[in-house]
Amino acid sequence: LGGAGQGRSFRSNVQSLEAIQFNMSVLGDHFEPDTSCSFLGMDLAFPVLSSSTAGARNYNDAIDETQFCKAVLNGSREAGTIGLRGDTWFYTPDDNPSLNALADCQGYGIPIFKPRSQDVLKTLIEKAEELNCKAVGVDLDGCGSTIMARHGQPVFKKSRKDLRELVAFTQLPFIAKGIMRVDEAQQCADAGVAVVAVSNHGGRVLDATPGVATVLPMIRKQLGKSVLITADGGVRTGYDVLKMLALGADAVLLGRDIIRAAVGAGAHGVKLHLEHVQQT
Repeated sequence: LGGAGQGRSFRSNVQSLEAIQFNMSVLGDHFEPDTSCSFLGMDLAFPVLSSSTAGARNYNDAIDETQFCKAVLNGSREAGTIGLRGDTWFYTPDDNPSLNALADCQGYGIPIFKPRSQDVLKTLIEKAEELNCKAVGVDLDGCGSTIMARHGQPVFKKSRKDLRELVAFTQLPFIAKGIMRVDEAQQCADAGVAVVAVSNHGGRVLDATPGVATVLPMIRKQLGKSVLITADGGVRTGYDVLKMLALGADAVLLGRDIIRAAVGAGAHGVKLHLEHVQQT
């Protein structure tokens, strides 16, 4: 659960959010806040999604991996939102806990795959389509994963041409996750993705990156309203969610806290935590 190297990227996420301050507005017409939103055509109770974490079974061997995935998916749905599901070294095209859980949940979720070969990704995308998933995506910042390669699950850096090929391959909305540069965000938009997910993988890929809250407004300025943008990294409270929305995100992803909630109390824990964030 820690950050890469000396944890600077992890700390940058937290510190960049802490540097954003609110000011109070106390005059004007009275209104009751409405947190409901639409995301990829789905009506959600609030713009907070469970992020595409994976590998929870390795945290003290606390929970079966498919059960973990189901807890995230079901808890998110019960809270009025939706969960993303991830990919890791012991997931294979033939035995993928995320897809297994999505099958049990009637496809209500969004699988995000590591940047495997194009052929393998197409196979996984086809399976997601058969399950009636709401979207698919690729964790582009997983391209340097040595643990994937060591376990016979090679990953690759993707070009704009590769992305365009995947976008054209599926009828589902496509999410490009792990973007931290303005120029690469534009390349993703040019490739036709539906969502650019601004993320440094919770600080777990490369040490000493900027915080997500630092680069998010620059990416929003570049892309305008051409695509949806999500953000994650250091988000712990509803205040943090509001900051990310103000900086340009259409929706915000929660990662580490959802893992803890799922391991601690299953779907009920995920539901309770998401509702807590909505209320705070």
